[in-house]
Parts: sequence; C-alpha cells; structure tokens
Amino acid sequence: GTLGGTGTILFSTDFDHNLAIDGNTTLTIASGITVRGNRGTIGIAVFTGGNNVLINQGTIRADAANPSGINIIADSTTNTGTIGAITGGTLTIGGAWSNAGGTLLVNAAILNLGGTFQMTGVGAFNRTAGTVNLTGTVTGGAGDTLNLNASTGTWVMNGGHISGGTVTMSGGAGLTVTTNSNNRLSGVTVNGNIDLAITSATLRVAGGFTLNGTVTVSGNSANLVFDSTGTLGGSGTILFSGEFDHNLGIDGNTTLTVGPGITIRGNRGTIGIAVFTGGNNALINQGAIISDTSNLTGININADVFTNQGTIVARTSGKLTITPAVGTPVALTNSGTIVVGSLGVIRVNGNFVQTAAGTFRVEISGIAQPHVGKLVITGTAALDGTFATVGVPGFFSTCMNVEVLTAATVNGQFTLNDFVSPPIGFQSIAVYPPNTDTVRFAISQLSDWNEDGLLNSQDFFDFIASFFAQSPEADFNNDGFINSQDLFDFVSSFFTPCP
Repeated sequence: GTLGGTGTILFSTDFDHNLAIDGNTTLTIASGITVRGNRGTIGIAVFTGGNNVLINQGTIRADAANPSGINIIADSTTNTGTIGAITGGTLTIGGAWSNAGGTLLVNAAILNLGGTFQMTGVGAFNRTAGTVNLTGTVTGGAGDTLNLNASTGTWVMNGGHISGGTVTMSGGAGLTVTTNSNNRLSGVTVNGNIDLAITSATLRVAGGFTLNGTVTVSGNSANLVFDSTGTLGGSGTILFSGEFDHNLGIDGNTTLTVGPGITIRGNRGTIGIAVFTGGNNALINQGAIISDTSNLTGININADVFTNQGTIVARTSGKLTITPAVGTPVALTNSGTIVVGSLGVIRVNGNFVQTAAGTFRVEISGIAQPHVGKLVITGTAALDGTFATVGVPGFFSTCMNVEVLTAATVNGQFTLNDFVSPPIGFQSIAVYPPNTDTVRFAISQLSDWNEDGLLNSQDFFDFIASFFAQSPEADFNNDGFINSQDLFDFVSSFFTPCP
C-alpha cells in the first residue's frame, strides 16, 4: 500500500521506535510524506516475517542527535525521494537498496551506507558537511564507476566492501580507512587516493587491485593486506609515511605481483608480513620499491620468497632489508635492477643470486669524498649480469676506491660493466680483492696496471714484466708498437695526480 498525504511521522524521544513492514508487504511512502526524528527503525517485521519492500518517494530524515539514529532495514529499499541526515543526526541504510533517481543528503551529520548496493544505484548526493561511512557492500561491473567528488565528499571505510568496478575521485574527495578488519577491496580499479592514517587502520585486498593514485599508509601499525593471489597494477604509489610501523601484508599462501607501473616507497614499512593468516607467501616485484628517507628501521621485505624483476632502491641514507622465511635457499633473486646510492644500504639476510638479466647499479655523489651506497649480503652472493655506476648531481669524476658489495662468500663476477666515464687518462674498473668477499668500484690512473684500484710500486713491476715479455697489453699508448715510448707514457701516467 501507499502512505500518502502531506503529513509527518515523527520519531520523538530517545527510546526505540518502529515503522514496521510485515510479511511480504511493499510500502510506498508518497512524495508529500516526511518521516523524521532522532531514533527509529524503518522496515522491521514486528508480527510476520517475509520479504518486505520500501519505496520512498518522500523524505526520510534523521535530524536530531542520537547514537542509534534512524535505521532503514527493509529487505529492499528504492529511493526516488530524499534520504539523509542533518544537524547532528545519524541515518543508516541497510538491506539491498538503490538511490537511482533519488537524493542522499548529509549536512553536519552521519550517513551510514550499509547493506548492499550497486555503483549505478548511488544516485544524486548532496553533502555539505558531516561524515559518510561505507559499512556495507557496493558492487560494480565492467564499465561501472563510483564517483567520489565534492558532492559526495570523502567516504570512510568502516567495515565497507567495494567489489568490482572503478572508483574515481575528484574535488578533494577520497577514501579513508578505519580499524575495521572487514574493510575490503575486491577486483577494483581506484583512480584517486586512499588514506590509512589512524592507528591500526586496516584495508584488505583480494582479486587484483589497479591503483592509479596514492595509498598513504601513515597510521601506527596500519595494515594494507593482500589475501589472495593477484597483481597490484596501475601507475600508482603506496607511500609509507611517518615514523610509525606500517605493513603491506601478504596473507596465507598468496603470491603478490607488484606491476611495472607501481611504486612502493617511504621511510618505514614491512612488506610481506602475514597479518591475519600465515602461510608460504611470495612477492614478485616488477615495479619499484624505494627506501629514500633516513630511518633506523627502513623498509623490510619479509616475504617467504622474493623475486625482483623490477627495481629496488636505497638512497639518501635509506635502508632496505630483505629477510625470507627460515630455510629459504635464496633470499633474493635479482633479474631486475638493484640501486644503492647516497649512503643507502640494501641488506640481504641470506643468499643472493643475480641472473644474467640482472643489474646492480651504484649511484655516486660527492666531490671531495665520494658518497655511495652498499649491498650487504649475509650469505653467498652468486654474481652475473651487469655492474653499473652512475654519477648523480654533485658527482665529480676523480680517483676513488669504494666498497659497494660485501658477502659471506662471493662466487663469480659480474659479466658486464657499465661505468661512469672517468677523466681522460684514467679508467673505471670493478675490483674483486682476493680473500675479502667484497666488490669495489675504482677510478684510477691507466698505470694502475693490475687494476686493483691502488696505484703503487706493484703496478710498476707488473708493467715492466709485461714490457720485457713484449705482451700485447704493454703497448700502453695503443700505437701498435711496444717500445720506449710506452714506458715513458706509463711513467707519466704513474705520476699524474688525481683531478
């Protein structure tokens, strides 16, 4: 039936009140009717249960402060009128509902979007102040978009679930996340920003996640948790901000692939920790993981198995530590790029393998004293691929001999060198000092004949031995002849000072 006319139903006082819909009844609230007040339940079955339906063409409004507020709990609600909360009121929508053709109103009040609804059924939104909590499930299909903008404002995920579709944010609107462990994203594309700013804020992700924006994890012990195998794709950033502990969890037996357009960066966070469910997890990085801010803890990668096909970086005194599960034979397999620079340190607690496709790159800065980072490996380092150095702003090419890699044991050498250009008459070289299990980078005179990064009498003796043996390399000036001019040129180089 229809509740018609021009009247008002008022929920008054702080007691429980009901506007019930029994059995399989469909109640239509006509356009002239207003249901308002501070505390009441609409759609409850009082005498006879069933599948009831509420069609609102009028106004349902919570307009007085009350912790319980007005709750709409009909099995199905269709709004083509106005539903909302003003002046300190609280209104909660439950059940399956749609606002297509209607208006949701929030003004200095609280609106809880519970139950289940479609992205296409959000309808018009008019928010001038107050809070919108997502406590239910919003579902989108391919091509469906939930637009958060100046009219909707920022939504607070408080037990909310966004499944499928795309969330696009503009006008300063976004998503913020509470401590509720039922906050979930499932197979969603997000074009905008998400904030985990409060202590223990928690957001769980399943079914793949495409991020074209920034997820800022700044709350103490805040958790962004991936609990099913999938890819974190898109062109976005996950930012660990602030001095607190932050987690990017990988629960159960999940394998998380960080796509090539994604950047994970900041000063303090743990990647790969199990937050809710233990198992044997794995992390495949095809994007960029960057520790670029000084912090005693830095970024820790604790996945049971970690494979780098993208880029991992520690610079500007940042620290990045990789610690696999106990017994994992290889802590890090690198077929991508590892970058250390500006006093950054990457520490591998276990064994390290660089494949032929991998690159180890050292950034060098500083003038009087070169500033470089270091790769520290507590186990065995099996080397292959490329060893590269690059000068960054503030770099001056001069003599240097710096340690860039240490390990318990170093097996093999890098097969390709791609080094910063030395001054004329000098050379850039990789140095593998015997019995030290280290790798160094050096710029030294061409007369550093044994290429150990140290210019001393041994180089002179070694050149003389080559010279009198008429070894091809003794053609120091590369003119095709081995003669006294090569000796003179060698001596000249030997006594040439560093720039």
